[in-house]
Amino acid sequence: MSNQIQDNMISVSSLGDRLRELLALEPGWYNGEGDSYSEESLVFAQSLVDRLEPKPRIYPNPEKTNCLSFEWSFPNHEAGLDLDLDSRLGSLIVADFRTRDFRSFDLSLTNPEDIDRVNDILRSSS
Repeated sequence: MSNQIQDNMISVSSLGDRLRELLALEPGWYNGEGDSYSEESLVFAQSLVDRLEPKPRIYPNPEKTNCLSFEWSFPNHEAGLDLDLDSRLGSLIVADFRTRDFRSFDLSLTNPEDIDRVNDILRSSS
C-alpha cells in the first residue's frame, strides 16, 4: 500500500473532510488508475459509516471501480469491508491473529439486518 493511501486514513472527527477528499478525486488519481466517486455514492457511504460502530478507516480502492475499502484493527483481529458503491454489496473479512482463522461474509448494505450483522461481528472482534 502506498504512503499516499496510508496517509489518507479516516478518523471519526475527519469523516466529512475525508469524504470531500474522495469526492475531489479525478479519474486516474492513483498512477493513472482509479475512478472518481460520485456525490451520490459518497452520500451512501457516509450513511453507512454513520451506522457502523466502531467507525472504520476509509480508503479509496484504485483496483475496483466505484469501490471503497473500510478497515478496523483490534488487539487480536483485523477486519476489512470492500464496499461496491454501485451494487451496495459488501464483502467483509475478519482475521483472528491468535487462531489464524479468517471468516468471510457477503452482505447487502442496504439491508438493515446486514448492517446490524457487521456491527455484531465487529463488537465480537473487539
